[in-house]
Amino acid sequence: MSDSPAPRRSTPHWPFLDGMRGLAALYVVLYHFCGKPAAEDSFLPAALKAALLPLRYGHYAVVVFIVLSGFCLALPVALTPDLSLRGGIGRYLQRRARRILPPYWAALALSIALIAVSSLVLKRLGHLPPELAPDQLISHALLIHNFRLDWVQTINPPLWSVAVEWQIY
Repeated sequence: MSDSPAPRRSTPHWPFLDGMRGLAALYVVLYHFCGKPAAEDSFLPAALKAALLPLRYGHYAVVVFIVLSGFCLALPVALTPDLSLRGGIGRYLQRRARRILPPYWAALALSIALIAVSSLVLKRLGHLPPELAPDQLISHALLIHNFRLDWVQTINPPLWSVAVEWQIY
C-alpha cells in the first residue's frame, strides 16, 4: 500500500453538480416514461394522474441539465488566470466532438434503422409509411435539426436536446 496522496485533478470537480445533473436527467426520463403520457391518457384513474402531475415539467429539467453542464464546462476556464481553454478552442471542440458525436450518431443510425423496419411492416400491412426527406437526414447528421420544427419532429424528436447541447457548448 502506498502512502502517496491521490493525484490532484487538473480541473475542479464538484460531485454534487454531477448529482444534480443526474437528478435532472432522471426527471427527464421519468417525464418521457410516465409524466407526459399520464397527462394525456384519460383511462388512468384520477388519483394516479394526480400523483404523476409533478412529472409534467420534464422540459424544464432539460434546461437545468444544460445550464449545469455549461457551468461545469466553463468552470475550468473561469479558474485559469488568463481565462483560457486548455489546449485552445480546437482541442476543446475535438474533446466535445469525441464525447457527443459517436453516441449521437449511433442513436441516429438506430432510429433510422427502426424507421426503415417499421416502414417495411407498414407497407406489408397496406399502410403508407412515413418518408424521410434528404433535408431531414442531413439536418440531423449535422446537428442542426432543431432549427426547423418540421425537422425536429422527424427521426427521433428527443434528439433536439443533443443539437442544442452541441451548439451552445
